[in-house]
This record gives sequence, C-alpha cells and structure tokens, in this order.
Amino acid sequence: MRQRLHVAEAPEKAVRPLAELLAEDLADWPEDAWLVIDDYHLVIDSAPVEEFMDWLLTLAPVRVLVTTRRRPAWASARRVLSGELFEISKEQLAMTNEEAARVLDGKPGDAVRTLVTQAQGWPALIGLAALSVTAEIPTERLSDGLFRYFAEEVFRREPPELQRFMLTASIPQAISAGLAHEVLEIGDPQTLIDELLDEGLLQNSRPDEYVFHPLLRDFLRRKLEQEEPDTARTLGERLLDHARATALWDEAFGLAMRSADLDLAAEIIGDAADSLLAAGRVETIEKWLADCGRAIIRRPTAMLA
Repeated sequence: MRQRLHVAEAPEKAVRPLAELLAEDLADWPEDAWLVIDDYHLVIDSAPVEEFMDWLLTLAPVRVLVTTRRRPAWASARRVLSGELFEISKEQLAMTNEEAARVLDGKPGDAVRTLVTQAQGWPALIGLAALSVTAEIPTERLSDGLFRYFAEEVFRREPPELQRFMLTASIPQAISAGLAHEVLEIGDPQTLIDELLDEGLLQNSRPDEYVFHPLLRDFLRRKLEQEEPDTARTLGERLLDHARATALWDEAFGLAMRSADLDLAAEIIGDAADSLLAAGRVETIEKWLADCGRAIIRRPTAMLA
C-alpha cells in the first residue's frame, strides 16, 4: 500500500484499490484493538476519503472510533439501524451540572449552573473556566467574548515571563524546546514548557513537541497580533523561514496565508509540490491553489503544480 501511495494517480481512481489493499492487511485485526481517527471533519469534504472509509469499513473487521464535528457520509442510517455503528452525540458528551460542579470546585453553585446552561455543557469551556483565577463567572450569553474572558483570566494569572512565552509559542502549530530556543530566541524554554504542562495548558502532540488547546492558541495569537503586530509579524517571518528551510510545508503555507501574502503562499506551493505529489497529497495542492486564487499565475512553479 505504501508503494501504491507513491504512484501519482487521481485519488478517485485509487480509492477502492487502496481500501482493498489495506483491508487485506487488516484481515487479522485483533478483536480488542481500535483504530482512532481524531478531527475527521478536517478531511470530510474529500469525496475520495469518504469513499475510502466506507469501503474499508465494508471489507475489514476493524473497530473504529472517530471524532468529528460533522457527520460522515458513511455514517448512514442503515449502519446505525443494523448495529454496525453507534453514535455518541454532543448532547451525550455535554457535562451535567453535577459533573461541571466537580470540575469547577470552589465556584458558586448558581454560577456553575448558569455556565453549564450557557455553554451547553461544552467541556472545553468549562475546563477553561476551572483554570480561571476568579470565582465569578460572567452571566451574559455564551459568545466569543465569553471565551475570551476565560482565556484572559487564565492568561492573567501567569507571571510575566510565562505570559510572554505563551504569546510567542502560539505562533507555530506546535512548540518544542529546540524551536523555541533556536528560532524564537527564548532562553531555557524547557522550564517554561514544563510549567505549562503541569498546569494543563500545553499537551504532548508527539515526543518533545507540544500544543495549546486550539481555542487557547487562537486567543493568544489574536492577542499578540492585536497588541503587538510588529512582534507577531517578525516572529511569523522567522518561523516561516525556518519552516521552508526544514520542509515543514503545512506550517509554511499556513503562516503565509495568515500574513495574507498570496504571492508567497503560491511560491511555497511550487517549492512543496514535488514532496507533496510524491506523498500522494494531490488534494492538498488543489486546496492550496484554490486558496491562492489568481496569485498562482505569477508563480510558474505553482502553475506547473
């Protein structure tokens, strides 16, 4: 299957052969093993991906756990009725008053109930409220502003050195001690990373690499861009240069788009095309080209891609 993936063929034509190859490999899948796919909604717009999953689930005895914000096409009513598929909805995942009260220990009971109602039991927001330094919880309707309130409370309680690190570390998709020291020029970053890990504000994404919760990262990035636009731009440029030099193409393209430099983004497509095509990531290139629009006309390598 790995060899087949290196063949530059149209994804729609490769779907079933690839699913069949993988299904053969998974014929002896252990009964107590699970395949977990997180954030499936990020690829749900790809018809070949949807067909691949549908065909794989039909052919292979695989137990799969999928988290997604949108319902996959293969999660059909037929599969639910036949007992093939069991759905856990966001309503079932939502925290009850009792569960939230345990997380928000020390907060007033009325405020907890109000938050659960407004947040519709959203665990991420309730968890963020638990990290807040204040006992009071705003009573206004849940909104982007309410999230910012909690994020600001979490941020405000940290010492200045840690605040500065959090803002700086929010620019890359993931942070490591090496990246923080060499590119962001932060002294002794591992100590700061360890503090954030202890507080639950950073999570391991892979060995020696860490990420913020996406909502917290979004707050930190926006705060830095609004309050220190020059700093945010300088850090972004440094990280972009590093990402291009180390062939971290997703990071490089994301940073270019964040800075609204479509010409640079189109140039990155040209630089990345060989490795992306070799990896069979045709749809990624198609999406990036669409994001760049007419800017690709000014970049021959992007046009070639």
